[in-house]
Amino acid sequence: MATQNVFDMSDTWNDGGTTFTAIKMDVTDTASDAASLLMDLLVGGTSQFFVNKDAGVMILGKMWLGPTATDISGVPLLLEHIGSEGIRIQRANLTSQYLALHEGGTTAHSVEGVGNKEMRFINRSNSASHGIEMKTNNTTLCAKFENDGNITSPSNTGTAGTGVTALEYGGSHNHVTKLTLASVLPAITGDTAEAEGFLAYTFPAGVIVVNSVHMDVSITQSQGNIDADTPEVGIGSLIATGAVSDLTGTAGFDDYVAQSNAANCTGTKTDLTEITASGNRLIAAGGVHTLHFNAADLWDASAGGDTAPALAGDIWIDWRFLGA
Repeated sequence: MATQNVFDMSDTWNDGGTTFTAIKMDVTDTASDAASLLMDLLVGGTSQFFVNKDAGVMILGKMWLGPTATDISGVPLLLEHIGSEGIRIQRANLTSQYLALHEGGTTAHSVEGVGNKEMRFINRSNSASHGIEMKTNNTTLCAKFENDGNITSPSNTGTAGTGVTALEYGGSHNHVTKLTLASVLPAITGDTAEAEGFLAYTFPAGVIVVNSVHMDVSITQSQGNIDADTPEVGIGSLIATGAVSDLTGTAGFDDYVAQSNAANCTGTKTDLTEITASGNRLIAAGGVHTLHFNAADLWDASAGGDTAPALAGDIWIDWRFLGA
């Protein structure tokens, strides 16, 4: 039996002064179920396209917006549902490049452009650490726009010490690094001249220029023995060690921030800022790439030192990466 068209209608519009309507239905809704439909088109008993009575439209499948009625293999705009996560918008002939709008799933609340380059605008419900991520592909992070308006980058960054959190601001070459310390200084023997140091940061391999360093760090005793001590504290490229009561006698113990007396060892922060000599400090590729918090003193002789003095506070570093 030949295919039959249930409805195959035609009309002629031939009056410029008349507003024509090809298909019209006016429903008087005095009582109806909320799921009532103004239109429902089905294939094999399954709705493919419907309009509900509140003007909601459902399309099962894809929608093409193209230059012609018949060419859907060319370059029309394709709008497609992508499962539980949202919708995808793409040129129909470029299946590997598209814009995805996500709601839920592994990329919650994001706009994702996929192809040769990728940009994501993300507001993750389970994280407040950053607002926007920029990536070159599905895995390589280029930069993050933090919720505080700053830009952070994972490129050409260093390594934070134990108990230190590093936040890297800037691009791949110009950096401002904020180190937040929740760390422990090595044990202090007491009743003697002694220097101790803590590795806070290691710059990446290559040529580094350090412009300035700011520290705001406290020492807090853990046993009540060194409360009144006011050690010399500073920031150096070398870790302080040895039977010395100040940091100036050894080059490298305080070459980033010159020593100054801490107020005490009961949690008062020492706030120091230093612009390095001649405005910057050059670290050659083969040079020392470490940065330490150092302390030295003739420690209190009345008791037995401290096995785990706590360090807390921030160290800020303004620096540049000049290549390998």
